[in-house]
Amino acid sequence: MSDRFHKAPGFTTLQLHTGQEVDIASNAHAPSIDVSTAHIFNDTQASRSYSRTYNQFQITLPRLGISTKFISSPLASIAPPLSSFTAAIDDHTGMIWVESISNPSSSIAPIRELAMIAHEKGIPLIVDNTFETGGKLHPLCILIA
Repeated sequence: MSDRFHKAPGFTTLQLHTGQEVDIASNAHAPSIDVSTAHIFNDTQASRSYSRTYNQFQITLPRLGISTKFISSPLASIAPPLSSFTAAIDDHTGMIWVESISNPSSSIAPIRELAMIAHEKGIPLIVDNTFETGGKLHPLCILIA
């Protein structure tokens, strides 16, 4: 009998299933999207985010009494200037949320610089790495390096 069907998972398989075990109750191979959804308040986020994420920040969270601020850039393919983030933070800001690589514009967030701003203000920086998947960009490694 051949072992070709029982080899170690490759890069693509690991990207799809890393850290996830098959759910024994439902046999699901990945968590539902609501498991990975953050709950936030008075957020400062870039306005180039995926439309479903935008809807959550702009429509759903305000219904729950949670306010958000969107920071835009004059050019879709360039992340907003850091001064825009600093200016948007006030006493009620609970966090900064960004996509590591924005979907759909593919602008790259200045993660290290945003982490310094967040640290200075005493708030967490949340980096959504969904679009990139963690294959090549590791936000925590950027902060450690």
